[in-house]
Amino acid sequence: DAGKVSNTATVTGTAPDASTVSDVSGTAQNNDTPTNTSLNRNPAIALVKTAAVSGDGLTISYSFAVTNTGNVTLSNIVLNDPKLGATGRFVSAKLQPGESTMISINYTISQEDRDAKGVTNTATVNAVSPNGTLVNDVSGTAQDNNMPTFTKISYDPRITLVKTATVSPDGNTISYNFVITNTGNVTLNNVSLTDAKLGISGKAIAGTLGPGQSSSIAVLYTTTPADKTANRVTNTAKVDAVAVGGQAVSDVSGTAQDNDHPTVAVLFNGEVLHIPNLFTPNGDGRNDSFEIRGLDQFFENELIIVNRWGNEVYKQFNYRNDWSGERLNEGTYYYVLKVKKNASSNWQNYKGYITLLRTSN
Repeated sequence: DAGKVSNTATVTGTAPDASTVSDVSGTAQNNDTPTNTSLNRNPAIALVKTAAVSGDGLTISYSFAVTNTGNVTLSNIVLNDPKLGATGRFVSAKLQPGESTMISINYTISQEDRDAKGVTNTATVNAVSPNGTLVNDVSGTAQDNNMPTFTKISYDPRITLVKTATVSPDGNTISYNFVITNTGNVTLNNVSLTDAKLGISGKAIAGTLGPGQSSSIAVLYTTTPADKTANRVTNTAKVDAVAVGGQAVSDVSGTAQDNDHPTVAVLFNGEVLHIPNLFTPNGDGRNDSFEIRGLDQFFENELIIVNRWGNEVYKQFNYRNDWSGERLNEGTYYYVLKVKKNASSNWQNYKGYITLLRTSN
C-alpha cells in the first residue's frame, strides 16, 4: 500500500581498547539515510454483473460481484447503474487484494423492456487506492470483459376479436359489435379489421394497443332478401396487427376470446311458433315426431317434457324436431320450451300440454 519498503540496519563492534563502535546504515558511508526499495503498485478492480428473471416475469434480480484484482487495498467502493436507479451505491469501505463482495438490486420490468424483448445495460464500480488514485471498471459477463448484461424476457404478442350481433325487431338490420383486445404482453400497432360480409377491408381500428387494452367499434348491416330467406346471417371477421419488434399477429372473430366460432344472427320474419298439442308416433310417416314449426328461426332453444306427476321424461338442448315419445305411454304430457333470439338476448318461455297417441283414426 505504501509503494515501498523503507528500513535501516545497525552494525556494532568492539575496538581494541574495548570501546564499542556502531553505525546506522545509509545509502553511502557518509550518511544514515534509510534504504528505500520501491514496489510496484497496481490498483485494479473488476465488476461482474449477472441477472435472473423472477418466476412471475415481473422483475429482474441483478447480482454484482466486485473483486479487488490489484495488489493494494481499495477503499470507498461505490456502484453506479443508472438503469436500476443506483447512483453512488455503497458497496464496501475496504477491499483487500483478492477479496470480493456482492450486492443485489431488483429491477421492475417496464413495457418498453418487453417490447424490446429484453434489458441491456451496464454498471460501473469506483474505488480509491492508498495513494488517492481513482480506479474503476465497467461491468461485464466475466472479470476480463466489459460486455453489457443482456437479460431476455418473455415476448408474447397476441390479439383477440370478439364479435356479437343484435338483430332489429323487424329483421332489417343487424348491429355488429367488435371488441379487439391485446391479450399478449407486447404493444401492438396498426390494428385493422376485415369483414368481407360487411364490406370492411383493412379498416384502421387503433394506432396503438397496449397489453390488456381493448378497442371496440359498431357496424350496422342491412339484411338482404337472401339473408331473410335463410333466416340467419353467419359470418366471421379478422383482426390484424403488428407488434413492436415487427411480428405480425391476427385472430379470427369468435363469440368469446377463447374461440373462433362464427357469429350467427337469427332473423325474425314474423312467423309465429306453432307448437302442436297432439302427435301420433305410430310409424305411419305422418306426425311421427313432436314438430315445432318456426323453431329454426331461433338462435338457441331447450325443450323439457314432464309427465302428469312432474317427472322429467325428456330434455334436449337445441331441439331438432326429432322427439318421438319413445318408451312412453300414451297420455298427456307437459312441455316447457325456451327460445333465444340471439346470443345476447334473454330466454323466452312457452308452456303447454301435448297429447301422445299411438293410434289414430
